[in-house]
Amino acid sequence: MLLRAPTGSGKSTIEALLVRDGWVVVAPNMDICEGIARAARISTEGSEAVKRKRYESRGLWTYKRLHTYLSGSGTPPTKLAIDEAHHSSCDTTAQLIALARDPTLVGLTATTWRGTPQETQALHDLYHGNVQVLLTLRESLDRGDT
Repeated sequence: MLLRAPTGSGKSTIEALLVRDGWVVVAPNMDICEGIARAARISTEGSEAVKRKRYESRGLWTYKRLHTYLSGSGTPPTKLAIDEAHHSSCDTTAQLIALARDPTLVGLTATTWRGTPQETQALHDLYHGNVQVLLTLRESLDRGDT
C-alpha cells in the first residue's frame, strides 16, 4: 500500500506508530530517522553512532544501512515501511525491497508521481496499484498542518 499525505501532515507520526508496533521503517537519512524517533519517543541523545545503534535496535534504519545489513547475514523484516516512498522505484530502494524478500510493504510519501508516466506506473506497480490518499493538500491547509 502506498499512502500519500502532504508534507507536515503527520506521516512521521504514522511511521513512529509502525516502529512502536514492530515494523521496520526506513528513511533516506539520519535527520528523518531522528524526527521519526522523536515521534516514537525514542531518545535522540548521543553521538551519531550511538543514535544509529539505538534506532536500528528499534527497527528504524536508513536505506543504505538496511541495504548493507540485508546484503550480509541480516534477517529480512516481515513488515517494512518506506519513508519518501516515491523513490521506491529507484534501483537502491527496489534492491532493498527485494533483499527484504517480499515483506508486507507500506510506503509513505507526499507525492505518488515520478518523473515520467512509466516511472509513475512502476512505482504504483511496486505497491500493487494500492495507492491511498490519506489527506489532500487542501485538507492539510484547512487543518493548518503546513
